[in-house]
Amino acid sequence: TMELLPEQRRPTRPLSTQQSCGFVMGNITLRGTAEELGISSANTWVQPSSAVNGFDAVRGIDDFMSAPLAVDPSHCAFGITFPSCKDRAHEARHPDLNCCQILAPTSTA
Repeated sequence: TMELLPEQRRPTRPLSTQQSCGFVMGNITLRGTAEELGISSANTWVQPSSAVNGFDAVRGIDDFMSAPLAVDPSHCAFGITFPSCKDRAHEARHPDLNCCQILAPTSTA
């Protein structure tokens, strides 16, 4: 990703951490109040672990990242968040509408 930065903005020393995965994000509008929808400001990360993979979430993520379309949908790694619930002024500006963001990890390669 360093190549994406202009030359003058690149760090002068190598990064000490490895590049992490990227994410694909989908934004969905939901009709209803947060209370009616049963949503909150909490972030939820779904880890792909079950009896099928010995409850090994790391293996589940590795399997998902190596072949995301080949894994059972119940073993997809993703996060769900409701940013509208984090904005105290949201309900006054947009009554009965909320935003849901779903994030799925993806390879940057």
